[in-house]
Amino acid sequence: MGIDLLCKSAQELGIYLGERERERFLLYLQLIEEWSQKINLVSYHDQDELYELHFLDSLMCALGCDLKNASRVVDLGSGAGLPGIPLKICFPHLDLLMVDSRQKRCLFL
Repeated sequence: MGIDLLCKSAQELGIYLGERERERFLLYLQLIEEWSQKINLVSYHDQDELYELHFLDSLMCALGCDLKNASRVVDLGSGAGLPGIPLKICFPHLDLLMVDSRQKRCLFL
């Protein structure tokens, strides 16, 4: 999928990803790859799978909620920060609380 297709798919959902958001998704991808070598953060086989099955799926939450006008979001069982971090990247005004029961994942967050 890659970042370009993620941007196009997000736009179809009504979410515009500018240069700032693109850079943050690329950094987030890099962090997941680095941490996944140490701890089991998320299941994936390649970057395309991360973009499609995790990042884009996270943005699908915006279809069921009016996140443009929301002020707070709670992500219970955040794990690798999904869907919380992708939503925060796209909706930076959100006050986001991420909760996970595993200490190693909390360290990542």
